[in-house]
Amino acid sequence: MGPAAEAPAVSRGPYRLHTDITPGVGLPVLLMHGFPDSSRLYDRLLPHLEGRMPVVRFDFLGWGKSDKPRGEVAPV
Repeated sequence: MGPAAEAPAVSRGPYRLHTDITPGVGLPVLLMHGFPDSSRLYDRLLPHLEGRMPVVRFDFLGWGKSDKPRGEVAPV
């Protein structure tokens, strides 16, 4: 997460999804990771996008820094 990134609260029922938004101008780009992975997949790409456009990335429920409810998805 860059120095100017925000981490807004996003919920899915009683659980929290880890998100961060890096500011920029124009249309935002949404970075979604595959399985099994996390938003850290984009750590090396983010510096090239910062300031050029808003960047939104998140961890799906059960992955990365998002909540890991028992029995719903495989934990990482």
